Amino acid sequence: MRVLARGRCGVGVFGAVIVTVVVAVLVMVWVVPVGASVAAVALGQNGLSVPPPGIYPRVILSSRLGGDDAVIGTITVGSYPTGVAVTSDGSAVYVTNFGSDSLSRIGTVTGTVTKTIPAGRYPTGVAVTLDGSTVYVVNYTSRGSVSVIDTVTGTVTKTIPVGSWPREVAVTPDGSTVYVTNSGSGADSVSVIDTVTGTVTKTITAGAFPSGVAVTPDGSTVYVANSRSSSVSKIDTATGTVTKTITVGSGPYGVAVTPDGSTVYVSHGGSGSGLVSVIDTVTGAVAKTITVGAYPFMVAVTPDGSTVYVTHSGSGPGLVSVIDTVTGTVTKTITVDSWPFGVAVTPDGSTVYVAHSWSSWVSVIAVGRPTPTPTPTPSGAAAVTVASSDAATTSSANASASASAGADSRANAAAAYELAGTGVTPTIPLRAVTIFLLAGLTLLLHRRQTQCEAEPVRVDTLILDGDECPAAISRDIC
Repeated sequence: MRVLARGRCGVGVFGAVIVTVVVAVLVMVWVVPVGASVAAVALGQNGLSVPPPGIYPRVILSSRLGGDDAVIGTITVGSYPTGVAVTSDGSAVYVTNFGSDSLSRIGTVTGTVTKTIPAGRYPTGVAVTLDGSTVYVVNYTSRGSVSVIDTVTGTVTKTIPVGSWPREVAVTPDGSTVYVTNSGSGADSVSVIDTVTGTVTKTITAGAFPSGVAVTPDGSTVYVANSRSSSVSKIDTATGTVTKTITVGSGPYGVAVTPDGSTVYVSHGGSGSGLVSVIDTVTGAVAKTITVGAYPFMVAVTPDGSTVYVTHSGSGPGLVSVIDTVTGTVTKTITVDSWPFGVAVTPDGSTVYVAHSWSSWVSVIAVGRPTPTPTPTPSGAAAVTVASSDAATTSSANASASASAGADSRANAAAAYELAGTGVTPTIPLRAVTIFLLAGLTLLLHRRQTQCEAEPVRVDTLILDGDECPAAISRDIC
C-alpha cells in the first residue's frame, strides 16, 4: 500500500492569516474614514436645516456642556454690531452694525464677511425667514422702520414704517408675519407686519418699554419682554391680542423659546439683578429663576433645547453664561471681549456667534463636541451613526489645514444627532459590515484548506475494505 498523497490547493492556513491581516489594515485605513464622510454628507443634505413648523429634530445628547466651549476667533464687521441671526441652513450669519448703518453677511465656512448691505439708520434687531430668502432689520429711530432685504441680491427691497424707537424683531416660522417691538415714549407697542403686502396690519399695546420678542415654533404665540413694567406679554397670533401678562423680575430684556415650545427664557438686562427667568408656557408663570452674571441682555437656545447662552454686557471683560436647561444651573462662564450683546446659535448647535456692541467684531465660540447617548429609536426615525472617535481624531489633527476641513468638522459634529422624521436614509455602520465580511472570508478560507487536506490525489491500493477507518490513516481523510 502506498501512502495517500495530499493535493496542493495553493492557500494554506498561513496564507489565510496573511489575507485576513491585509484586509483588516485596508479596512482601518480606508473604510472607516469613508463611512464617516458618507454620514456627514447625508447630514449636510438633510440634518442641518430647521424643519417646518410642528416637526422638530429629536436630538439625544449625553452632555453638550462636557466639551470645551471656547472662543476660537473673531470676525471684523461694521462699527457697533448689535443684532445677530443665522440662516436655517447654517450657511450665513447676519449682523446689524448700529454705528455704520449696515448689515454684514458672514459666510460660516470661510468665517469672513462676504457682503456689506446698506440698511436704515441705527439698525438693531435682525431676523431671517425660515427659507432664508429674506432678512428683516429694525432701524432704531424716532421714526422707526424695518428694512426688507433680499438675500439673493443683497439689497433692500422695501422699507416699512413702524412705531418709534423700535428695538427687536421676530418672524413666524411660515414667514407670513413679522413682529416688531416699539419702545418709544407713548408707543409701548408691537407692530404686526404682513410680509406679503409689506404693511403694518395691526398695532398691539404691550407693557412699558417692550424690548425682546420671540415666536413659538408652532407660530401660535408671541412673547414680549417689557423692560420697564417687569412683565412679559403673551400674544395670541390668531387674534392679535394680549392673552396674559406674566410678572417677572425687574428689567426683562431678551427672550428665547425652546424648540418644543414648552419654556421661555427671559434675561433681565435692564437691572443689576443678574437673573434669568424661566417661564412654563403651560402654566404661564415663572417656574424658576437662575442667577447668572450682572446685566444679562440677550439669550439664545440651542436647537436641541439642552443649553441656553446668555450675554452679559459691560465695560470690563465680557461674559457668556452657559445654562443647562435640565438642571437649570450655570455650568460654565465663557470670557469674551467687552460689551457682548446679540447672540445666535447655528442650526447644528456647533457654533455660537456673539456681537460686541462697542466694537467692530463678532466672537465665534466653538461648542464642545456632543457625545451621543444610546436610546430606543421611535418608529419611523432614522438613526445616523459615525465612528466618532476616529473622526474626532482626524478632525483635531487637521483643524487648521483649511476652511474646508473646518466645514467637514462641523458636519461631523452634527452626525451625533438622531433625527426623527427628517427624511435621512438610515446608514449601516461600515465597521460592523466589514467585521462580518472578514469573519466570513476567514471561515471560507479555513474550510477550503480543510477540504484540500482531506482530498486524496491517488490511491494505488484499495485501503477502505470495510466500514472502519484504518488506524494508519487520519479520520479527517476518511
